[in-house]
Amino acid sequence: MKSTHTLPRPETWLDRYGEDLFAYAAARLPGREQAEDMVQETFLAALKGLDGFRGDSSERTWLFGIMKRKIVDFYRRQARNPQQSFSDFSLPFHRDGADAGHWIEARAPRSDSIEDRIQGKEFYQVMKMCIEMLPPRHRMVFILKVMDEYDSQSVCDRLGMSKNNFWTIMHRARLQLRECVEKKGF
Repeated sequence: MKSTHTLPRPETWLDRYGEDLFAYAAARLPGREQAEDMVQETFLAALKGLDGFRGDSSERTWLFGIMKRKIVDFYRRQARNPQQSFSDFSLPFHRDGADAGHWIEARAPRSDSIEDRIQGKEFYQVMKMCIEMLPPRHRMVFILKVMDEYDSQSVCDRLGMSKNNFWTIMHRARLQLRECVEKKGF
């Protein structure tokens, strides 16, 4: 006997969930294009899997679950093809010499105090850029653990890694992020 749950209504997804899905993807992926593509891929996968929706969760939760798996797949592909680069994340920074890694003055964010900078969009942009500059596997582990708040064992299970490998990668990712953020003036 079929359950009496409400069936998803694909014609309403974009209006109801599009902005939230995009914001979620944009915080976890390297660029706007990837986030837009991820929303489309999520909707397409949901359409293909519509018959599999059992109603155990809300339509919103179901769509976000699909997106989370798609983002993990994105970073798995990145880890397999590390030479693939979507953009040059060092553009606002000097590349060579004693100033390497520091802001190019004309592109540097402006703020009056450190508190304003940390609380503002500039810190978020720098942190996002620094996360994007992590090696793909480090980035994937960090995002799953810190941003998506998966417990350590879940990250290990999803990525097929040992706890020791997980903690080594997390340690290295945090060190790299700290160094990057400090170099950018925070």
